[in-house]
Amino acid sequence: MLAATLDILLRLAKLAMPAVIGAAVAGGGVMPSVRQAISAMNVYAVYVAFPCLLANGLLSARFELPTDVAFWVLWPLGLGVSLVCARVVARLTTPSRAATLALVLSFGNVAYLGLPYLDAVMGDEVAGVSSLAVALHVIFAVGLGPMLLLAWSGGGVQVGASLKRLALQPLLLAPVAALMLRWAPEHIAAGVATWIAPIAASAAPVALFMLGMYVYQERRRLVRIDGWVIAHIGARMILAPCLVLLAAAGFVAAGLLSPELGMLHVILASMPAAITTFSIAHDYERGEEVVASTIVWSSVLALVGLPAWTFAARAVLGG
Repeated sequence: MLAATLDILLRLAKLAMPAVIGAAVAGGGVMPSVRQAISAMNVYAVYVAFPCLLANGLLSARFELPTDVAFWVLWPLGLGVSLVCARVVARLTTPSRAATLALVLSFGNVAYLGLPYLDAVMGDEVAGVSSLAVALHVIFAVGLGPMLLLAWSGGGVQVGASLKRLALQPLLLAPVAALMLRWAPEHIAAGVATWIAPIAASAAPVALFMLGMYVYQERRRLVRIDGWVIAHIGARMILAPCLVLLAAAGFVAAGLLSPELGMLHVILASMPAAITTFSIAHDYERGEEVVASTIVWSSVLALVGLPAWTFAARAVLGG
């Protein structure tokens, strides 16, 4: 556990470096227009780099399909109940906040932090199925997160036009296309993965650099953690993994899920908010400030949260 904690600490430190540099660039006046730079980098992140990252992960991974029935429904079930809870709470207070709650609940940092952390705490034997679980998380995230962000934000959103835009969203199309390519001859899938790998590698640094610029520009507002930022962090790092752990315990007791696969999903559900959420919030101009604060603070709290949920999952499920 200590080794896994140190590993996640190093990864979070590496994760912060491009953001620190972005903040320094914004503060140094190097760019004539920080806002224009953020918008340009956001287009690249959302429409090019992150789709390549998702596709490359699926094309490069080697795995066999799990036969445990609950493996396929555990995260959708946990996410669905989490979204219902978020919607109910938000409607009783500030309905528009349900939109950003839905976004951060849907998108955890399952790829950059989730996969290496699972490898550290569970070993190489789950590497293949971990990639499949991440793909499952991502497909639901991309399918539900942006759609609910638009539908629940109010303000006269044209849901029909928004859904049409979502249907053409590369973040949704990329994992579907990658899964289909896995049925093609192996050399074709490997060739595509090789070509898009450099673009995929640029996704996190570009998004973090952009986030650092935004955090610097809005630093006076972001350092103040209001009740809704706390609610977003709690939903992402407490509510979601708690619900997934409860469901996993039931499935394991019923013999529908192995403890290892249940633990895998609980750990992925406990990840901090993904960098992608800021790119999407900025792209759709919905709640980018609260999303940026949630990313920053949930990533810091992951130093405690991830080991805690790993211990809880192992204790409850016996993995």
